[in-house]
Amino acid sequence: AKLNVITPGDLDGVDYIALSPEDRARLRLTQACDEAGSNPRLVAETPNSATVCALALEGVGVGVVNPLSTDGFAERGLVFRALQPAVQFKSYLLFRPDVQKARIVRAFVAALLEARNTRPALI
Repeated sequence: AKLNVITPGDLDGVDYIALSPEDRARLRLTQACDEAGSNPRLVAETPNSATVCALALEGVGVGVVNPLSTDGFAERGLVFRALQPAVQFKSYLLFRPDVQKARIVRAFVAALLEARNTRPALI
């Protein structure tokens, strides 16, 4: 929490809560750490960014998470910092092409896109 921006080199030897091994964001972070000669100490793995936040809040370690999964954690005292280079998270909405989307589905998609477009990249 002392640094305003974290680099892969800063993670060397730090207790690290990782996303699942197949997660593309984790793979990008692992590549960045390898390139920096940095070896974070893996202490937990989870497929869920909110679980990373919960474990970090309990002092288990640090993690890189999808910003859309962080609601409520800053208010409980979790500290967030930017990572440079940034690790991008991608989400996909999948629909059957042969089924018309209901009005509530279209409204939900619109709300998701609005949240994505108005939410800051770093909380």
